[in-house]
Amino acid sequence: MQVVAETERPDGTTFASKPVALSIHGGLPNKCHFSLAPDQFNFPGLVELGVNTSVLVFVGDKYGNPVVPGTAVSFSTNAGLIEGSVQTNEKGQGSVTLTSARPLPDGGVGTVRAETVGTDDVNTIVDPSNCPDPAEMGNENTISETIPMVFSGRPEVAVDPDSAELGATYDLKVRDVANTNPLAPGTNIQVEAEGTKVKAVGNTEVTLDDTALRDDENDGFDAGDIVNLDETTDFTFRVVEDPNPEVSGDPTVETVTITVDGPNGSLEVVLTPSSTGTGTSSAAASLTPTEGATVHRTATDAVVIRAPRE
Repeated sequence: MQVVAETERPDGTTFASKPVALSIHGGLPNKCHFSLAPDQFNFPGLVELGVNTSVLVFVGDKYGNPVVPGTAVSFSTNAGLIEGSVQTNEKGQGSVTLTSARPLPDGGVGTVRAETVGTDDVNTIVDPSNCPDPAEMGNENTISETIPMVFSGRPEVAVDPDSAELGATYDLKVRDVANTNPLAPGTNIQVEAEGTKVKAVGNTEVTLDDTALRDDENDGFDAGDIVNLDETTDFTFRVVEDPNPEVSGDPTVETVTITVDGPNGSLEVVLTPSSTGTGTSSAAASLTPTEGATVHRTATDAVVIRAPRE
């Protein structure tokens, strides 16, 4: 926008200034420019009480400009504790802290809701098809968004077979103890085979991405909405011969070590050869876990090792 100032003298002469550029922005919140995002969707909120993570809100007006600084956004949650409100900064952004506390979410998945009051004007920049009908909101001036949050617990490992054997293919599950949900992003999983002329191949070094959820049925978020469950909990590796002409003797496996380390805690499992062949030894005889970890067999005879409580 450009502004021109004019004035007129008594004799009728008109004077006008040069055009001056003027920008006007920072209106009321608009539903098409209201976004809510956590620092991470999965945080170790079941490991202990008092674990914190951040939730960010981004608020713009109908032109896509940041709203007026100081615009209030309120927050609520059905799991843990969250700061009640925040005022946006000059960039239209604000951040609050979500803390793990009771009530803890059933199935490990809770929700956070952010809400503000804005305008029901349709978006004037983006195609209106990208913006929902304000009548669908009930109160056309209320703008809100709800996101899921995964509260994950201590790590557990399920491995089959449960002994160190040359040529064996291993199914490895790494997840949280409480709900078998994925562990928090940044968790590192490593597998190493030791012995003579052997190595582990496959998913032997993995760093977990964040958990992704999608409410396709629009019935509220729960653990069934995790869309990358297999990619973040199920892994496969093999122990194979590693030919080395400088080393004499037949390939022999001494140990297979599985290490999990990350925000949810640490767990190490060392598999050793069984005396009777793959998968036929007892759990106590063929593996050694981190001190304090618990070992048990499931109904399907799989071995599950759970990290100790801190």
